[in-house]
This record gives sequence, structure tokens and C-alpha cells, in this order.
Amino acid sequence: MMLLLGAGCGGGGSGDPDVIANHPISGHLAPVTTWTYMTGHARLSSDAALYFITLYPASFHPCTDTPPSTADDDNTVVINVPPVVGTYQVGTTPNLASFSGLDDIEATTGFVVIDTIMATSISGGANISGGPGYPDANGTFQATICP
Repeated sequence: MMLLLGAGCGGGGSGDPDVIANHPISGHLAPVTTWTYMTGHARLSSDAALYFITLYPASFHPCTDTPPSTADDDNTVVINVPPVVGTYQVGTTPNLASFSGLDDIEATTGFVVIDTIMATSISGGANISGGPGYPDANGTFQATICP
């Protein structure tokens, strides 16, 4: 599976909607004006049908530490994907991605690519948006898989 990467810098879902930026996922997320990924964790659903990937704007030890208050659930991007390497389009994969902020907003455009699933980590990228004037995120991520 090929991960489409752009060489641009900067944040968010701006730019080509068909390209994942070649930098840590970042964007605009309420109530934080700008948001940049620092830590992620993933958990497999009880029926093993989905990975729930949560991306935080703060550094901490995933799976063992509680996220700091600056990275609480009001400042996260959540991605839900099957445990299979592939490309997932918003609109064809239910609840693919959402932005947590003052209001939870589901992504309405974009896609997520999962390019590697190992025993302890999952990596890929996303270019997603809640629509014009809503949260957006674009870039790459790696999340620790928690038991």
C-alpha cells in the first residue's frame, strides 16, 4: 500500500485534499486554535473489528500514563479503522475520524491511510476535515498499540 506524502510544511488540512502532508499530523481543532500531534495510542475493539486510534497534542507514555490536562479528550483526533493495512475514505467507512473539542465533529471529507501494523504500533497518515470552517488535520502519525 502506498502512502501519498506531500513535501509541504505547515499545518492542517489546507493544500491538496488528495495528498497526506509529510509531517506529523496537525491542523485546527477547537478549542485549541492550532493542533500538532505528539503522542498516540490505539486499542483494538472487543470484537477485533476496529482499531480506535487517539492522537494527542502532548507528550506522555501511552498505555501507562494519563494524558496531561493539555491533551485531554477535548483536544484529540480519533481515527477508527479496521485492523488491515489500507486506504479508508470518509463517507465509505462509518465514523472513520472525528475531532474532539467543544463539540465532537465527525470528519466529512478526506481519507486515512494505514501503512503499517506491527505487534506494538500502527502508523499511517490522514488528510481529513469537518468541512469549510470546521476542524481539519493533515499529516502522518504512529500510535502505540495498548493491550
